[in-house]
Amino acid sequence: MAVYRKKGSKIYWYSFIYRGERIQESTKQSNKTVARQIQDARKTQLAKDEVGIKDRERVPTLAQFAESRFLPNIQVRKKDKPRTVAFYTQRCARLIEGIGKVKLDQIGEKTLTAYIEARRKAESATSTINRDLATLRKLLRFAVREGVIQKAYEIKLLPGEASRERVLTHDEERTYLLPASPLLHDIAVIMLDCGLRPDEVHRLRWDSNIKPGAIEVHTGKTDGARRTIPTTPRVEDLLAGLPRPSEWVFPAPTKSGHITADTYKKHHAKAMAGLPDFVPYSLRHTCITRWAKAGATVPTLKYLAGHKNIATTMKYIHLAGTDAGAELAEIRKRMSGVVTISTTVENSEAA
Repeated sequence: MAVYRKKGSKIYWYSFIYRGERIQESTKQSNKTVARQIQDARKTQLAKDEVGIKDRERVPTLAQFAESRFLPNIQVRKKDKPRTVAFYTQRCARLIEGIGKVKLDQIGEKTLTAYIEARRKAESATSTINRDLATLRKLLRFAVREGVIQKAYEIKLLPGEASRERVLTHDEERTYLLPASPLLHDIAVIMLDCGLRPDEVHRLRWDSNIKPGAIEVHTGKTDGARRTIPTTPRVEDLLAGLPRPSEWVFPAPTKSGHITADTYKKHHAKAMAGLPDFVPYSLRHTCITRWAKAGATVPTLKYLAGHKNIATTMKYIHLAGTDAGAELAEIRKRMSGVVTISTTVENSEAA
Protein backbone atom coordinates (compact mmCIF):
# COMPACT_ATOMS: atom_id res chain seq x y z
CA MET A 1 0.00 0.00 0.00
CA ALA A 2 1.21 3.47 -0.78
CA VAL A 3 1.48 6.14 1.88
CA TYR A 4 -1.80 7.67 2.92
CA ARG A 5 -3.39 10.29 5.15
CA LYS A 6 -6.09 9.65 7.69
CA LYS A 7 -9.28 11.59 7.37
CA GLY A 8 -8.86 15.16 8.58
CA SER A 9 -5.07 14.82 9.04
CA LYS A 10 -2.20 16.32 7.08
CA ILE A 11 0.26 13.66 8.28
CA TYR A 12 1.09 10.70 6.04
CA TRP A 13 1.18 7.12 7.28
CA TYR A 14 2.48 3.96 5.66
CA SER A 15 1.11 0.43 5.87
CA PHE A 16 2.65 -2.70 4.36
CA ILE A 17 2.95 -6.42 5.03
CA TYR A 18 6.41 -7.78 5.91
CA ARG A 19 6.89 -11.50 6.56
CA GLY A 20 3.20 -11.89 7.22
CA GLU A 21 3.10 -9.00 9.69
CA ARG A 22 1.42 -5.67 9.05
CA ILE A 23 3.68 -2.67 9.65
CA GLN A 24 1.61 0.48 10.07
CA GLU A 25 3.28 3.66 11.38
CA SER A 26 3.13 7.42 11.09
CA THR A 27 5.83 9.19 9.09
CA LYS A 28 5.18 12.43 11.02
CA GLN A 29 5.55 14.20 7.69
CA SER A 30 3.05 16.19 5.64
CA ASN A 31 5.13 15.96 2.46
CA LYS A 32 4.15 12.89 0.42
CA THR A 33 7.55 12.46 -1.26
CA VAL A 34 9.38 12.57 2.07
CA ALA A 35 6.81 10.17 3.54
CA ARG A 36 7.54 7.65 0.78
CA GLN A 37 11.27 7.95 1.45
CA ILE A 38 10.65 7.21 5.13
CA GLN A 39 8.57 4.17 4.20
CA ASP A 40 11.37 2.86 1.96
CA ALA A 41 13.93 3.45 4.72
CA ARG A 42 11.75 1.47 7.15
CA LYS A 43 11.61 -1.47 4.75
CA THR A 44 15.39 -1.35 4.30
CA GLN A 45 15.89 -1.32 8.08
CA LEU A 46 13.70 -4.39 8.51
CA ALA A 47 15.66 -6.25 5.83
CA LYS A 48 18.99 -5.36 7.49
CA ASP A 49 17.80 -6.42 10.91
CA GLU A 50 16.75 -9.79 9.51
CA VAL A 51 20.28 -10.63 8.31
CA GLY A 52 22.04 -9.04 11.30
CA ILE A 53 23.21 -5.84 9.64
CA LYS A 54 23.09 -2.76 11.85
CA ASP A 55 23.53 0.81 10.77
CA ARG A 56 26.74 2.29 12.06
CA GLU A 57 26.23 4.60 14.98
CA ARG A 58 27.20 8.23 14.60
CA VAL A 59 30.76 8.90 15.72
CA PRO A 60 30.73 10.96 18.93
CA THR A 61 32.82 14.03 19.60
CA LEU A 62 35.81 13.78 21.91
CA ALA A 63 33.84 15.49 24.68
CA GLN A 64 30.88 13.11 24.34
CA PHE A 65 33.03 9.98 24.33
CA ALA A 66 35.30 11.13 27.16
CA GLU A 67 32.41 12.01 29.47
CA SER A 68 30.10 9.11 28.66
CA ARG A 69 32.49 6.20 28.20
CA PHE A 70 36.22 6.81 28.66
CA LEU A 71 36.21 8.47 32.09
CA PRO A 72 33.51 6.14 33.52
CA ASN A 73 35.69 3.21 32.41
CA ILE A 74 38.74 4.74 34.14
CA GLN A 75 36.71 5.34 37.30
CA VAL A 76 35.67 1.67 37.44
CA ARG A 77 39.00 0.11 36.49
CA LYS A 78 41.07 2.46 38.69
CA LYS A 79 38.65 2.73 41.59
CA ASP A 80 41.39 1.95 44.11
CA LYS A 81 43.70 4.61 42.63
CA PRO A 82 41.98 8.00 43.08
CA ARG A 83 45.05 9.91 41.97
CA THR A 84 45.05 8.07 38.64
CA VAL A 85 41.37 8.90 38.19
CA ALA A 86 42.09 12.54 39.04
CA PHE A 87 44.96 12.59 36.53
CA TYR A 88 42.82 11.39 33.61
CA THR A 89 39.95 13.63 34.64
CA GLN A 90 42.26 16.65 34.56
CA ARG A 91 43.86 15.66 31.27
CA CYS A 92 40.46 15.07 29.63
CA ALA A 93 39.26 18.46 30.84
CA ARG A 94 42.17 20.09 29.00
CA LEU A 95 41.50 18.06 25.86
CA ILE A 96 37.78 18.88 25.94
CA GLU A 97 38.58 22.55 26.36
CA GLY A 98 40.79 22.49 23.28
CA ILE A 99 39.31 19.94 20.85
CA GLY A 100 36.18 18.67 22.59
CA LYS A 101 33.90 19.41 19.61
CA VAL A 102 35.96 17.36 17.14
CA LYS A 103 34.59 13.92 16.22
CA LEU A 104 36.87 11.02 17.10
CA ASP A 105 37.34 9.88 13.49
CA GLN A 106 38.30 13.41 12.45
CA ILE A 107 41.19 13.78 14.89
CA GLY A 108 44.37 13.93 12.86
CA GLU A 109 47.54 15.94 12.28
CA LYS A 110 45.71 19.22 11.69
CA THR A 111 43.75 18.91 14.93
CA LEU A 112 46.82 17.96 16.96
CA THR A 113 48.97 20.74 15.50
CA ALA A 114 46.36 23.34 16.42
CA TYR A 115 46.05 21.90 19.93
CA ILE A 116 49.82 21.86 20.51
CA GLU A 117 50.22 25.43 19.26
CA ALA A 118 47.43 26.63 21.57
CA ARG A 119 49.02 24.91 24.58
CA ARG A 120 52.42 26.37 23.78
CA LYS A 121 50.92 29.84 23.61
CA ALA A 122 49.54 29.14 27.09
CA GLU A 123 53.15 28.41 28.17
CA SER A 124 52.51 24.74 28.85
CA ALA A 125 55.68 22.69 29.24
CA THR A 126 56.50 19.99 26.71
CA SER A 127 56.04 17.36 29.41
CA THR A 128 52.55 18.69 30.19
CA ILE A 129 51.52 18.66 26.52
CA ASN A 130 52.86 15.12 26.19
CA ARG A 131 50.69 13.96 29.10
CA ASP A 132 47.68 15.36 27.22
CA LEU A 133 48.72 13.62 24.02
CA ALA A 134 49.31 10.32 25.82
CA THR A 135 45.83 10.54 27.33
CA LEU A 136 44.31 11.28 23.92
CA ARG A 137 46.16 8.28 22.47
CA LYS A 138 44.78 6.04 25.23
CA LEU A 139 41.26 7.40 24.66
CA LEU A 140 41.36 6.78 20.90
CA ARG A 141 42.69 3.26 21.32
CA PHE A 142 39.89 2.55 23.77
CA ALA A 143 37.40 3.88 21.20
CA VAL A 144 38.78 1.39 18.64
CA ARG A 145 38.47 -1.52 21.08
CA GLU A 146 34.89 -0.48 21.81
CA GLY A 147 34.04 -0.41 18.10
CA VAL A 148 33.21 3.30 18.12
CA ILE A 149 35.78 4.05 15.41
CA GLN A 150 37.56 1.65 13.08
CA LYS A 151 41.01 3.17 13.27
CA ALA A 152 42.74 5.75 15.48
CA TYR A 153 45.24 8.32 14.29
CA GLU A 154 48.71 7.36 15.55
CA ILE A 155 49.79 10.03 18.03
CA LYS A 156 53.49 10.64 18.68
CA LEU A 157 54.78 12.55 21.69
CA LEU A 158 56.83 15.71 21.30
CA PRO A 159 60.61 15.52 21.52
CA GLY A 160 62.60 17.63 23.96
CA GLU A 161 60.75 16.67 27.13
CA ALA A 162 62.81 17.20 30.26
CA SER A 163 63.84 13.81 31.61
CA ARG A 164 62.69 12.67 35.04
CA GLU A 165 65.86 10.57 35.22
CA ARG A 166 68.20 13.55 35.30
CA VAL A 167 70.63 13.44 38.23
CA LEU A 168 71.96 16.77 39.47
CA THR A 169 75.56 17.17 40.49
CA HIS A 170 76.28 18.90 43.81
CA ASP A 171 77.45 21.98 41.89
CA GLU A 172 74.18 22.05 39.92
CA GLU A 173 72.25 21.69 43.15
CA ARG A 174 73.96 24.78 44.60
CA THR A 175 73.42 26.70 41.36
CA TYR A 176 69.73 25.82 41.44
CA LEU A 177 69.09 26.53 45.14
CA LEU A 178 70.96 29.84 45.27
CA PRO A 179 68.39 31.91 43.26
CA ALA A 180 65.40 29.77 44.31
CA SER A 181 62.50 31.45 46.07
CA PRO A 182 62.07 30.48 49.75
CA LEU A 183 59.15 28.19 48.88
CA LEU A 184 60.98 26.44 46.05
CA HIS A 185 64.12 26.15 48.15
CA ASP A 186 62.31 24.34 50.96
CA ILE A 187 60.44 22.01 48.60
CA ALA A 188 63.65 21.19 46.72
CA VAL A 189 65.66 20.49 49.88
CA ILE A 190 63.04 18.04 51.17
CA MET A 191 63.05 16.16 47.85
CA LEU A 192 66.86 16.23 47.61
CA ASP A 193 67.41 14.99 51.17
CA CYS A 194 64.41 12.73 51.78
CA GLY A 195 63.51 11.51 48.28
CA LEU A 196 59.82 12.43 48.52
CA ARG A 197 57.71 12.63 45.40
CA PRO A 198 56.56 16.19 44.56
CA ASP A 199 52.94 15.43 45.45
CA GLU A 200 54.04 13.90 48.76
CA VAL A 201 55.73 17.20 49.61
CA HIS A 202 52.63 19.14 48.52
CA ARG A 203 50.41 17.18 50.93
CA LEU A 204 52.61 17.24 54.03
CA ARG A 205 50.65 17.90 57.24
CA TRP A 206 52.22 19.07 60.48
CA ASP A 207 50.37 16.66 62.74
CA SER A 208 50.34 13.46 60.70
CA ASN A 209 53.52 13.62 58.60
CA ILE A 210 56.13 15.64 60.51
CA LYS A 211 57.65 13.68 63.39
CA PRO A 212 60.80 14.28 65.50
CA GLY A 213 63.72 13.47 63.22
CA ALA A 214 61.56 11.93 60.49
CA ILE A 215 58.86 12.39 57.87
CA GLU A 216 56.10 9.79 57.73
CA VAL A 217 54.29 9.12 54.46
CA HIS A 218 50.97 7.32 54.93
CA THR A 219 49.52 7.19 51.43
CA GLY A 220 50.83 7.74 47.94
CA LYS A 221 51.26 6.66 44.37
CA THR A 222 51.93 2.99 45.12
CA ASP A 223 51.20 0.39 47.78
CA GLY A 224 54.78 0.82 48.96
CA ALA A 225 54.45 4.56 49.52
CA ARG A 226 53.86 4.15 53.26
CA ARG A 227 57.23 4.68 54.94
CA THR A 228 59.22 6.67 57.52
CA ILE A 229 62.19 8.65 56.23
CA PRO A 230 64.80 10.08 58.62
CA THR A 231 65.40 13.79 58.04
CA THR A 232 68.71 15.60 57.64
CA PRO A 233 69.89 18.58 59.71
CA ARG A 234 69.06 21.05 56.94
CA VAL A 235 65.55 19.63 56.58
CA GLU A 236 65.13 19.88 60.37
CA ASP A 237 66.32 23.50 60.28
CA LEU A 238 63.98 24.57 57.49
CA LEU A 239 60.96 22.85 59.08
CA ALA A 240 61.74 24.52 62.42
CA GLY A 241 61.78 27.90 60.69
CA LEU A 242 58.43 27.56 58.90
CA PRO A 243 55.30 29.27 60.29
CA ARG A 244 52.28 27.12 61.13
CA PRO A 245 49.16 29.03 60.10
CA SER A 246 47.55 25.90 58.67
CA GLU A 247 47.42 22.12 59.02
CA TRP A 248 49.46 22.01 55.80
CA VAL A 249 53.22 22.47 55.86
CA PHE A 250 52.93 24.34 52.55
CA PRO A 251 49.48 25.99 52.50
CA ALA A 252 48.21 27.80 49.41
CA PRO A 253 44.98 29.46 48.20
CA THR A 254 44.01 26.42 46.11
CA LYS A 255 40.95 24.19 46.18
CA SER A 256 42.86 21.60 48.20
CA GLY A 257 44.34 24.17 50.58
CA HIS A 258 47.94 23.20 49.84
CA ILE A 259 50.44 23.92 47.07
CA THR A 260 50.42 22.15 43.71
CA ALA A 261 53.00 21.88 40.94
CA ASP A 262 51.54 25.03 39.36
CA THR A 263 52.24 27.01 42.53
CA TYR A 264 55.99 27.04 41.93
CA LYS A 265 56.24 26.25 38.19
CA LYS A 266 57.57 29.71 37.31
CA HIS A 267 59.89 29.69 40.34
CA HIS A 268 61.42 26.44 39.07
CA ALA A 269 61.93 27.78 35.54
CA LYS A 270 63.66 30.88 36.88
CA ALA A 271 65.98 28.97 39.26
CA MET A 272 66.89 26.53 36.48
CA ALA A 273 68.17 29.32 34.18
CA GLY A 274 71.61 28.41 32.86
CA LEU A 275 71.24 24.73 33.77
CA PRO A 276 70.22 21.83 31.48
CA ASP A 277 66.45 21.38 31.71
CA PHE A 278 65.03 19.08 34.36
CA VAL A 279 61.67 18.62 36.06
CA PRO A 280 61.10 18.91 39.84
CA TYR A 281 60.76 15.12 40.01
CA SER A 282 64.47 14.94 39.11
CA LEU A 283 65.25 16.19 42.63
CA ARG A 284 63.76 13.01 44.09
CA HIS A 285 65.54 10.99 41.44
CA THR A 286 68.82 12.67 42.41
CA CYS A 287 68.32 11.80 46.07
CA ILE A 288 67.60 8.11 45.48
CA THR A 289 70.51 7.79 43.05
CA ARG A 290 72.83 9.32 45.66
CA TRP A 291 71.60 6.82 48.25
CA ALA A 292 72.35 4.00 45.81
CA LYS A 293 75.85 5.33 45.13
CA ALA A 294 76.48 5.58 48.87
CA GLY A 295 75.88 1.85 49.18
CA ALA A 296 72.26 1.54 50.34
CA THR A 297 71.08 -2.04 50.00
CA VAL A 298 68.28 -2.80 47.56
CA PRO A 299 65.67 -3.56 50.29
CA THR A 300 66.54 -0.33 52.13
CA LEU A 301 66.47 1.71 48.94
CA LYS A 302 63.13 0.18 47.94
CA TYR A 303 61.62 1.06 51.33
CA LEU A 304 62.96 4.63 51.52
CA ALA A 305 61.92 5.39 47.94
CA GLY A 306 58.42 3.99 48.47
CA HIS A 307 58.63 1.66 45.48
CA LYS A 308 56.09 -1.10 45.00
CA ASN A 309 58.29 -3.25 42.76
CA ILE A 310 61.95 -4.02 43.27
CA ALA A 311 62.43 -3.70 39.49
CA THR A 312 61.93 0.05 39.85
CA THR A 313 64.55 0.19 42.59
CA MET A 314 67.03 -1.73 40.45
CA LYS A 315 66.94 1.07 37.87
CA TYR A 316 68.53 3.35 40.45
CA ILE A 317 71.19 0.76 41.23
CA HIS A 318 72.01 0.66 37.52
CA LEU A 319 72.00 4.45 37.12
CA ALA A 320 74.21 4.84 40.17
CA GLY A 321 76.85 2.79 38.38
CA THR A 322 77.14 0.31 41.23
CA ASP A 323 80.04 -2.03 40.47
CA ALA A 324 78.69 -5.51 41.21
CA GLY A 325 82.06 -7.06 40.52
CA ALA A 326 83.85 -4.86 43.05
CA GLU A 327 81.15 -5.50 45.63
CA LEU A 328 81.42 -9.26 45.14
CA ALA A 329 85.22 -9.04 45.50
CA GLU A 330 84.78 -7.23 48.82
CA ILE A 331 82.28 -9.87 50.00
CA ARG A 332 84.67 -12.67 49.07
CA LYS A 333 87.46 -10.87 50.87
CA ARG A 334 85.39 -10.74 54.06
CA MET A 335 84.35 -14.37 53.58
CA SER A 336 88.00 -15.35 53.11
CA GLY A 337 88.86 -13.73 56.43
CA VAL A 338 86.10 -15.68 58.17
CA VAL A 339 87.30 -18.95 56.62
CA THR A 340 90.92 -18.25 57.65
CA ILE A 341 89.93 -17.50 61.24
CA SER A 342 87.73 -20.60 61.37
CA THR A 343 90.50 -22.82 60.01
CA THR A 344 93.01 -21.40 62.51
CA VAL A 345 90.70 -22.15 65.42
CA GLU A 346 90.10 -25.71 64.23
CA ASN A 347 93.85 -26.34 63.84
CA SER A 348 94.50 -24.93 67.30
CA GLU A 349 91.91 -27.23 68.87
CA ALA A 350 93.38 -30.24 67.06
CA ALA A 351 96.85 -29.51 68.44
